[in-house]
Amino acid sequence: MFFTNTDLVVNSGSGNVLTPIGNISGQTTLVLGQMIVGVGADTINVWINPDLVANPDPGVPTYTNSANDFADTIHRVAVVSYSNGGANGDPGGIIDAVLVADKFEDVTGILQADDATVSITVSGINDAPVAVDDSDSTTENTGITVDVLANDTDVDTDDGPANFSLDSIDSVVVSGLSIDPTLVTGTVSIVGNQIQFTPGTDFDELDDLDVATVTIDYTMSDDLGATDTGQLVITVNGLNDAPIAVDDMFGTSENTPLTVDVLANDTDVDGDDSPANFSLDSIDSIVVAGLTTGASLVAGSVVINAGQIDFDPATDFDELREGATATVTVGYTMSDDQGATSSATLTITVTGVNDQPVADAGGPYMISEGDGITLDASATTDVDLGDFLTYTWTVNGNALAPTTNSTLNLTWSQLQALGIDDGLPVPSSFVVAVQVNDDAIAMPGSDTATTSISLSNSAPATSIAGPAETVPNNPVMFQVAADDPSDMDDGSMFRYRVLSWGDGSDPTSDDDMGPMSGVTLTHAFEAFGTYDVVVEVTDKDGGSALATHTITISPVIYDPTRDVIQAGGLDGVDERIVFSAGIHQSVVVTYQG
Repeated sequence: MFFTNTDLVVNSGSGNVLTPIGNISGQTTLVLGQMIVGVGADTINVWINPDLVANPDPGVPTYTNSANDFADTIHRVAVVSYSNGGANGDPGGIIDAVLVADKFEDVTGILQADDATVSITVSGINDAPVAVDDSDSTTENTGITVDVLANDTDVDTDDGPANFSLDSIDSVVVSGLSIDPTLVTGTVSIVGNQIQFTPGTDFDELDDLDVATVTIDYTMSDDLGATDTGQLVITVNGLNDAPIAVDDMFGTSENTPLTVDVLANDTDVDGDDSPANFSLDSIDSIVVAGLTTGASLVAGSVVINAGQIDFDPATDFDELREGATATVTVGYTMSDDQGATSSATLTITVTGVNDQPVADAGGPYMISEGDGITLDASATTDVDLGDFLTYTWTVNGNALAPTTNSTLNLTWSQLQALGIDDGLPVPSSFVVAVQVNDDAIAMPGSDTATTSISLSNSAPATSIAGPAETVPNNPVMFQVAADDPSDMDDGSMFRYRVLSWGDGSDPTSDDDMGPMSGVTLTHAFEAFGTYDVVVEVTDKDGGSALATHTITISPVIYDPTRDVIQAGGLDGVDERIVFSAGIHQSVVVTYQG
């Protein structure tokens, strides 16, 4: 501590000694070069030792505190009275100036004055501020601004938060998180002489009731640059964050059920939340794409089972041919253990596998000898859309060439070539099968269906040939023949018999067996008239058919090819032959008999 004055010299250090320069008269002022901290614990000891001949007065100096106005500020002043050049003591309390008084004599020994006063003025020095630690709190995603200077102090009367400065952030330490003890997305900065804390997403892992702390060391200063450091501790309180449902993609084949744990890849930034405490709450939508049946499941189903999604395609996707695909998009909602929800979609790709065609050979078919047939497999089905089918028919054990047509036309001749020829009295039955193949590559499909052809016997085609006209009692020959569709029948004997000559005569005896080429039947008609001759032809299987021939019995018959008139039934000269008008040629009439 250093004092200057033209009258006194005070040495620095404790127990300062004030040495007058010459004889002091009146009042002098000492100015301190260092501020005295204005607290009661400070002590000022003053000794006045003038270089005079004086006799110190015994006793303890007397101190009187009074108030003086220094620069419009109330200061406390300690007045020290002393005599004979001696003063020593502790003024006590808080003072800004010390007034020293004494009585002394000059060198002649004459008392010069009753009182001499020395005024010592103490000028203050800057004291460092005191940074007081702070604490505050916020939630995990909420920024906060803290005025850390508001509670900092300075014993200097003129210093306060208004003229403090927040100089620097010295350190930031995070505790209570699983990440490193530093901020990643969060920030701590000085904004407007305050500390601004932005958590970012660093504290999202905190669940409800979880806490973490951010400890911030800072340096502040007063207006003269004296500094101090303080600490701000921010408590970050966790909030429940909603989980994040992540979309899922899975696949299955058209008839294979699938179970998907859609929660397995869902996440939650809260450290305590995981798929283990997630809940699958609802199926919100089901949309089908790629089927002709529409955008909804018909036989299939999507359900929640034990926190997972069960998908059963059933038969809804059977229309998919090998390798073709359709999709099922399932929207779902899930939640964490505190009910916060999120939604996502599960997309299931359904891949078609080859389905076997279901063959249908049609029938059973019923035909008669001589008929053709149309074999029809059009009722064959294949649920796989777009499959190309081939049909291979086997008729009576004979395999035919494959065809892409579902129908096959066979003539009677073709059937005969396949061994279908003879229809017995009880219809014959022949086995027909069709094998249907699809065009799948990995797993070709095939199916076979069988049916039958029932062949009934057909009556032979019967014919009778003879003259159209004759005279009475003239034996007439009739040629009767047969033609059967069955080669086996044609190769056998037919029964030929007359059912009626038309003239009432008994035809019983006119019954004969003969080949298909026929037989000759003879009959003479006695009376004039027109008669229908009816014959029946029967094949070996009992099939029969009738044939009719009409013949006229006339008295005279003119045969222009021979210019002969045949007459019959003339019983006397009174009977005459009448020629039709218009004949202009000569006729020779020969009467016989």
